[in-house]
Amino acid sequence: MLWKRNVRSSVFKMVEDALQNPGAEYIAAGIPEYNVYQEAAFTDQDFAVVIPFIFLVDYGVSIALTRLPCVIVDIESHTSTVYELGNQARAKTHNVTLYVYGRDRGERDDIVSFLAEVLNSIDVYDFSSDVPNLVETVSFDDDVVVKDVYDPALAVEGTARHVSTLGFSFTTLSI
Repeated sequence: MLWKRNVRSSVFKMVEDALQNPGAEYIAAGIPEYNVYQEAAFTDQDFAVVIPFIFLVDYGVSIALTRLPCVIVDIESHTSTVYELGNQARAKTHNVTLYVYGRDRGERDDIVSFLAEVLNSIDVYDFSSDVPNLVETVSFDDDVVVKDVYDPALAVEGTARHVSTLGFSFTTLSI
């Protein structure tokens, strides 16, 4: 099974689902039902967005000021540990960071706070067929950590103060 691709795609699906369907409580608090656009739309400067919008892209893309707000997904690393000695079955712990950019500090804070509240488990799918197959549902291992960061490597001209990170990890047994 292509576990790394499946984990990455599952994280994207989890974040996209949350942003598209925040729930009545969050809508009442000002979180919109976002139109979520992927990397192809993000890199196409002629692509016309429908407001309210947010881009959800993979780590390593170049951020453009006109393409905010944006959530960048970084599957930083994983560790693999034997959990059944007889058959050498392995548990994989995946470390994820979401970089949340807003057009201003308030927008960034709203998005990262919302995601920190609603993301606490993940459905992991096998995306190797036309219809994704649910493999397992796992809770996050520890705390969800939110940080405001200043990193010149992540800075967008005029927006360096408008990035936060949201970090979490989860362990899969089946994938």
